[in-house]
Amino acid sequence: MSDPRHTYTYRKLRAALRRRRLPCYICGQPIDYLATKGEPLSFTADHVLPVASHPDRALDPTNLRAAHHRCNTRRQDGPVKPDIGGASRPW
Repeated sequence: MSDPRHTYTYRKLRAALRRRRLPCYICGQPIDYLATKGEPLSFTADHVLPVASHPDRALDPTNLRAAHHRCNTRRQDGPVKPDIGGASRPW
């Protein structure tokens, strides 16, 4: 079976997500929606449940989130590990 991410339906879902101009769901920072595809802070549509293990969720809009290219690449197929930053002072 071909990859569902190469379909018209997926492109429509991705475009609708992009139009919402949401921040990155992994790090919470703004996404540069004008950046060229592949740049670290550019937009990607990330599958919360990876397509490799959940192919039935590839075209599920509730499984797509806006993410930076960098954050999406680092996460790969693993769980989301938000960066909560450092301590405000030594405890």
